[in-house]
Amino acid sequence: MKMMFDTLTEKADILSTLVHDLVKLDKPIELKGISMRFTTDIIGSCGFGIECNSLTDENSEFYKHGQKLFGTTSKRPTIWTKIAKFLSLTSRHNHKFFFDLENFFRNVVTETLKYREDNKIVRKDFMHLMIQLKNKGKITEINSTDDDVYNKTVAEDGISFEELAGQVLLFFTAGFETSSTTISFCLLELTQHPDIQQKMREEARALWKKHGGKFTYEAVQEMTYIESVVKETLRMYPPLAILPRVCTKNYKVPNTEVIVEKGTTLKISVWGLHLDPEYFPDPYKFDPDRFSAENKHKINPHAYIPFGDGPRQCLGLRFALLESKLGLAMLLKDFNFTLHETTPYPPKYVVNNFIPTVEGGVLLKITKAD
Repeated sequence: MKMMFDTLTEKADILSTLVHDLVKLDKPIELKGISMRFTTDIIGSCGFGIECNSLTDENSEFYKHGQKLFGTTSKRPTIWTKIAKFLSLTSRHNHKFFFDLENFFRNVVTETLKYREDNKIVRKDFMHLMIQLKNKGKITEINSTDDDVYNKTVAEDGISFEELAGQVLLFFTAGFETSSTTISFCLLELTQHPDIQQKMREEARALWKKHGGKFTYEAVQEMTYIESVVKETLRMYPPLAILPRVCTKNYKVPNTEVIVEKGTTLKISVWGLHLDPEYFPDPYKFDPDRFSAENKHKINPHAYIPFGDGPRQCLGLRFALLESKLGLAMLLKDFNFTLHETTPYPPKYVVNNFIPTVEGGVLLKITKAD
């Protein structure tokens, strides 16, 4: 991740400039959309080497297609079913909504592959890992001599183009939504806890000064309090409220006669675990100190699963934390956030959404911080 950090700071600088400009308008700002544009630009560049320019152009193609996936519409609750159909190569052509998305991402992947293969481009990013799987059948260390990956069209045991395109879509959807949701819900909570907001600001400013007027990779690693706040946000507002898992073999539930048969889909309530007082005392209290160095050992690791658990845990965990911490530090360093009167607290959620979404968005008042 360190090798991609310069890209993150570049996008964070653009984010800061955008918010500075919006503050001058003296109007409430809907932070979820801005956060989505920020994460779109990062995932586009770090994932695929594509400049999306969403922060400077809210009509950018990548951002518009991300909104189609995660916008507040009746289509959203079934998005993961649609993604599964995309990966399974069946039935997807019967769904115009998803057919349009498929065409967009297929074109992006086709053009990116052609450009890289024609020019033997080697980049340390997600797309190159997928090219390795397609042409070599395995992932190896990426270095400047890895252009031999282009000597084959496809390995006998490599993934197909369809599978590669599907993985690209999954990577984009995961990176697009997770961090933007975390940033917007975190700022919502900070409007109710100005003491926590100020403590985060002080940590961000101290590290900015310590590292020569910039946020380096090492500076973000030192953001221990900001990380605790992000983790508490992920506890109260997990990106996925429900985690589906398929049983791989017959399983007898301990101390019962219940058998979970192989192939059964189980839906784990992440929200239910995270708000269970057995695991998190006073669960509706926003308390970052749960994740402090002194207290984090008390948390049952299987009861805190914002990114899943086990072999199917989200591969973007560390990247999402890095992205969220940097974005929040950049914003809190310069700005103060309060709740606009039109945004209710506690928030009201859009019914039946797979990913928690606030009705009407999160409108905040933003002013320059002292």
